[in-house]
Formats: sequence, structure tokens, C-alpha cells
Amino acid sequence: VERGGLLTVQDPDQRPYPAVLVEQIPFQPPLLVVLTQDNRWLILESRQILTRHPQDLPLPLDLITPSGLMMDIGASFAGDSRSATIAASIRIVNTSSEFQNYEREVQALEQELEAHPAHDIHRKSWEKHFERVNKIERRLEQLTAQFAAQGEHYWAEFLKLVTVLEQMDFLENHRPNSKGNIAAALRGDNELWLGLALISGELDELSPAQLAAACCALVSEPPRPHTWVTTLPSPAVETSTEGLRHVRRDLMKCQRRQEVFTPCWLEIKLAGLVEQWASGVSWDELGRLTNLDEGDLVRLLRRTLDLLRQIPYTPGLPRSLTQNAALAQQLMDRFPVSEVI
Repeated sequence: VERGGLLTVQDPDQRPYPAVLVEQIPFQPPLLVVLTQDNRWLILESRQILTRHPQDLPLPLDLITPSGLMMDIGASFAGDSRSATIAASIRIVNTSSEFQNYEREVQALEQELEAHPAHDIHRKSWEKHFERVNKIERRLEQLTAQFAAQGEHYWAEFLKLVTVLEQMDFLENHRPNSKGNIAAALRGDNELWLGLALISGELDELSPAQLAAACCALVSEPPRPHTWVTTLPSPAVETSTEGLRHVRRDLMKCQRRQEVFTPCWLEIKLAGLVEQWASGVSWDELGRLTNLDEGDLVRLLRRTLDLLRQIPYTPGLPRSLTQNAALAQQLMDRFPVSEVI
């Protein structure tokens, strides 16, 4: 719309008025300065233009926006005697029946609105429905914020784990190296610790039964205080697990610096039971060596067996270690430890 264009605009009271465009202000959004037929200056948005008329009204070049008019949407300022002459010209030029047509359209829309089926709904039912919608929207906002916070927490935890892997030399350029592939092939409470133990060399010379005992130490939580065992693992197992303690100590220091609290089990107290079972003692004989109930004993042996089953399929480990793990698995996988009946 150019300067001097005749418009039908909607004033702040939602009423239609003929007006002439005097100036466009390049704000965001753009503002229109118009002079209405009743000699008022208005600041409007383009969406408040109801009709653009084909006529134009020549305006004097020195007709400018009054300095007292605030540059805010809906602002109004009374015209003077000079602008009153131009406002009178607006009434003379605009002789169409647009306003009557506009009023008829408004009345038709109001009648259509009144006839809408929504008016047949009981007000209390509508209010109850509206309240439920608001409640659901508030809950959705809460859950969205909660999930966003959880996402940030998990991302921070992930970055901490990445730092630990990098400092322990399991990543190169943010990708697993040969050591990282070993940890990636394992599953357990702390795959990094299991990988470090298996590549340390401390387990390479153990027999199958001794390897089973050492694996028990890697996956066993500390037993309850009153648990007793009358059999100890062989000296070779004690030596190998003792050799792992410095590896475990370095990893735990690294984890603590990054506030990572994944457990690094190295519990030897029950390892002698696993070595006895892998050496061929019967179930009844094994039960007489401890006060663990049968359920706890089966769980201990199965956790050890699960790690032994993984070792032969872990890439990059010494052949002697993978072969002994496969043999230990065969020795242990018998009733009632075996899950296949």
C-alpha cells in the first residue's frame, strides 16, 4: 500500500473505519500510520487493514506524522484543523456501500457462530473438559522438562565414560582401538575392567580350573558378612589376582577423577569354591565347603560361567587364554549349574 491509499481499517475498538495511509514505519513488524475519517491518527499493523480501495487520495507533501503520536500498535492521537480537511475528503471520496456490506458479513458470521454445535454443550461439561486439557498440557510440559534434564544427565555421564576410555588407552580418535574392541566384545558390570584383566597377562598361564577361579573373582560381589568357606583357591590364582590389583587401582583412580562409579570386582573369598567345582567335585561335596545356600551357589557359578563363555569369542586375546576358557566352560557346565537340562 502506497502513501495516499484509501483503506478500511479496524480501529482499537474493533470497528471498521475509512482511513488514508500517510506513512509506513519499517519496524518489526512494520507499522502503518493512518488518518481516519473522524480526524484521528492511528498506529496499526497490516493485519488490521480490512479493505484496500482502488482510489487514492493526494496528500500534501508536508503532511507528516505528528510528533505526539507514540510508535506503538493501537496508539491514537487527535488530528488538528489541517488534518480535518483531509479527513473530510476521505468521506467525500469513499461513497461505496462497503461498510454496510461489512456489517452484513459480520452479522452473518455471528449467526453462524451461534449456530455452531458447540453451543449445545453444557457449559460445566465444557469447563471440565477444558480443565482436563490444561492439566494434560501442564503434565506434558513437566515431562518434557524432565526428559530434557535426564538427557543432559545421561550425556554428561557418557562424556565421563569416554574420558575414562581415552585415558585408559581404549579409544583412538574417539573410536575403539584393539584394546577397545576387546572391551566392546564383553558384557558385565564393568567391561573396561574385564578387558584390562584379560589383557594384563596375569591369567595367561593358569590352568582351566584356576582360570575359572580367577574369573569368579572378577565377577563376584563381596559375600555377606557371615558367609564362610573352608577351601581357598590355589596359590597360582592368588598370585594372578594379586598381580591384577595394581591394574584395578589405576582404573579406580581414573574413574574417581571423572566421578564414574562403575564397580571393579576382585573378590577372591569364594574363588576356591569355583576352582573345586571346575576340578570335578560333586555338588554335595561343594555344598559342604560353605554355608552359602544352593541358590546363591548356583548364581555364583553361573556368573563365572557366563564370563568364561565370552572369552573364546573376544578378539585379540592370547590363544592359550581362549583355549583354557573353553575347557573351563566344559568342566563347569554340568548339573545343576548348566541351564540346559
